Amino acid sequence: MSIPNTLSRLFRLKQSSRWIALSILLLGLVVQTGFITAVHFSAGFAYLYFFVLTVGFYRATVGRNWLEPIALYLLYSSLIIAAYYVNYWTFPGFYGFTPGEIAGTDDSYFYSLVASSIPQDFPVRPGYYLSNHPYEFLMEWVSPHSITHPFDILFFNAVGAVFIPVYTRMLAYEITKDRRIAQLAFWLIALCPFMLNYTIILVRDGWTAALFAGSIVFYMRRQFGRAAVLGSILFFLRIASGLQLLLVIGLLTLYYFSRFDSVRVQTAYIFGTATASIAAVVISYPYLEYLIVKYGGGFIGLLFRENFLDVLQGMQPSSFFVIINQQPIYLRLPLAFLFFISFPFFVTENMFVQGEFVWRVALKCVYALLFIVYFKWLVQGAIRLLQKEYLLPRMMFFAFSVLILLLSQASMQLRHKVMVMPLFYILVAYGYHRSTRFGRQLGLIGGFAVAVLNIAKFLLGI
Repeated sequence: MSIPNTLSRLFRLKQSSRWIALSILLLGLVVQTGFITAVHFSAGFAYLYFFVLTVGFYRATVGRNWLEPIALYLLYSSLIIAAYYVNYWTFPGFYGFTPGEIAGTDDSYFYSLVASSIPQDFPVRPGYYLSNHPYEFLMEWVSPHSITHPFDILFFNAVGAVFIPVYTRMLAYEITKDRRIAQLAFWLIALCPFMLNYTIILVRDGWTAALFAGSIVFYMRRQFGRAAVLGSILFFLRIASGLQLLLVIGLLTLYYFSRFDSVRVQTAYIFGTATASIAAVVISYPYLEYLIVKYGGGFIGLLFRENFLDVLQGMQPSSFFVIINQQPIYLRLPLAFLFFISFPFFVTENMFVQGEFVWRVALKCVYALLFIVYFKWLVQGAIRLLQKEYLLPRMMFFAFSVLILLLSQASMQLRHKVMVMPLFYILVAYGYHRSTRFGRQLGLIGGFAVAVLNIAKFLLGI
């Protein structure tokens, strides 16, 4: 059974009304195309190209619907344009991108890698042309046109952004078989300030979330070919993320292997897992080989990234995260887990830099306030799962917890949490719709504790 399209369900559209809605969306598409073309002529082609790519991939993997992919593409394209011009007006020296030393994650770096040419005063990393990046390769493979303006490539991320809420909704339904949970998870992640921080700028994190959720949902549906393709792309984009996906796939394989008595079904899941794993290794091997040659055996910190911690300590020696990761392991692991799942906190000190507004810091603050409520619902869901025999949702909660713990030690880059946010919002929506009285009481205590933590961090400035 498939879940109905979210936007059609929201507006309860009749057939005639859907044609009206489609006409309005297409008019918006024409207006946006005209505006982009006026800014930079070739960018209009790029915008339409990525739009066709979005609709085509949606119809191939989700269903025959026009309203949802068009509406979501327009939404995220509009946000990308807005973010570009806010960046351009506040920090014109960065040509519409986000300054790394001010907002974190300098997406100007990725543009410098993929662009056919850049201005002489464009901010670049030293020696940026000496190395390549898998995100650069992906953009070049997908984009047949020359990239001479940010609008030529920025809408590539709108494609990935569209599928984050769509695949999250599909995954939520596969896990819970509850349409209410699936719909709520869709809206929570579609409008999440933390997710927007890393999906409407030119970085790969939003893509990892879409690929992660899509790989899992197609694996659960026994559509192993689609799962293998999406998983391979994720493995190529970030090898550590691919390994984390395999951890979830492995847990699901054990679940299905124990659940089904049919040898045919068991064999299908084992074969599907093996196929996806082999495809991921084959596709990502050239980049994997490049990393091994360049960095030797230390290109991935699978247990604890001490070198990255040393960098953080040099930049912010008194920060919460540095202090936590200097503790003994029996304290470090639970505290780092709680810190990582709670980040970002409400911190306004960098919201205005050099007299200019930094929108990405503002979005993080908005999310920090919303997280107080989200954490309450998350605790409610966790208590319900511990009290009731819901094996699959409980296993997903376990997988989410393990991934957060791994990220807090093996990654230590807080933006990498973006990939597992689909699971987070599924569990949050689960807690909202399914909770016990005891769970709601503990959730209230948990939400209050997060609020106190944010106030303490805000006042102490650490």
